[in-house]
Formats: sequence, structure tokens, C-alpha cells
Amino acid sequence: MTMPPPRTLDELYSLVSLSIHRAESAEAQGDVSLAAATSLDVSCLEEEIAELLPADDAEGAIARRGVVTAALSARQYARAVEMAAKYLSDHRVGGPLRAKLEELRVTAQREIDALSAVSDAFDPSARFRIAA
Repeated sequence: MTMPPPRTLDELYSLVSLSIHRAESAEAQGDVSLAAATSLDVSCLEEEIAELLPADDAEGAIARRGVVTAALSARQYARAVEMAAKYLSDHRVGGPLRAKLEELRVTAQREIDALSAVSDAFDPSARFRIAA
């Protein structure tokens, strides 16, 4: 199977904007499932952007924060913790971004802990992605 060519930053920015709009529209309409699915799309697209830009670049920092924030919006708490930890391990992640990523990591971990406390069946590593 042939892999599609890598997307350009302009393509990714357009896709992120569209996905953010879709997630916000779904949330406004009360469609929690669609909002979560499209937020996961946002997180994955922001991750692609983050892979193309360094952490010390303003747009790279925004993308990294977006990966984790969108994962939280998608209720993908394990992904949020994992990605925050990955970005925090990069020495180029500076002050304000480092503080925000740590705050988001702690928030996601608290969600995992709270869900684990109320259900033995909760599996924080379970991931779901709906492809359109």
C-alpha cells in the first residue's frame, strides 16, 4: 500500500480550522460524540503540525498546546497525558508553554484518576478514532 504524500503546513492549517469549526458546531448542537470525535481529529492534525515545527517556534508551541488541549476536549485523557509528557521532555519547550503543558497534563491525570475511582472497568489506555 502506498502512503499518501505528507501534507503541507497550509493544508494542515486548513484542516485544523475546519475540524475546530466542526467540533464547536457539534458541541453547540449538543452532539457530544461528534464533538469528541472531531476534537480528536484536531489533536491528531495539531500533532502533524507539531512534528513539522520546532517547539521553540511560536506556531510549534501553539500546535503542541493544541494537541493536548484537543485531546482533553475529546476526553482522550491518556493521549493528553502521553503527549504532554512527550513535549515536556523536549528541552526546547520553554517557560509559558512548559507551564501550560504541565497544567494540562495534571488536569488529564486527575480525570483518569477520577474515572478510575468510580469504575473498575475504566481503561485509560483505550483509544477510539472514527475515520470520516
